[in-house]
Amino acid sequence: MPALARTSGDPHSPWARADAWRIGHPGKRIVAFADGEQRIEIDAFGAAGRYALKSAERSVAVENARLGGGTLTLAIDGIGLRYTAQVDVDGVLLHDGERRQSFARVAPFAYTKSRQASSDRVTAPMPGRIVVVKANDGDSVSEGQELIVMEAMKMEITLKATRAGKIMTVSASVGEFVEADAVLVRFEEVK
Repeated sequence: MPALARTSGDPHSPWARADAWRIGHPGKRIVAFADGEQRIEIDAFGAAGRYALKSAERSVAVENARLGGGTLTLAIDGIGLRYTAQVDVDGVLLHDGERRQSFARVAPFAYTKSRQASSDRVTAPMPGRIVVVKANDGDSVSEGQELIVMEAMKMEITLKATRAGKIMTVSASVGEFVEADAVLVRFEEVK
């Protein structure tokens, strides 16, 4: 709960809510867990014990969800369930009296490197102005090295090398306005 909401003394403050509520709809949260080697991503819509949960395999409606005193009670698609639950920053452990299931928390927006061949160029993701150029023709760079910083829509965007290699040309200069998809850096061919 934000510090301002805690100190305001107003238990009905909208700032005291931590359930992804948004104006016009209850919001969406993405929750990710690992069950062994399997990654499970769940889109959660809702608030206050009522949720619509969607994963790649299934969609369910959750009603009357309550977690307290080490017990999770809820109804999934109208079927009442009760679990002994241990929830912490590392994960969730559930036990229904017969089976025990453990899920480790993982980052919902984890970066997974593509196995496709890296591009031979760096392009502008949107129209904007070049603020900093950190590379020159002929420079050898490593993958992920910062090459150019541009400003677009009042944000600074850092463009990085898509692969390790030698730069053939840098086609950007400080102060220049570039269009979306303009080629700013081109790498030499890999032989």
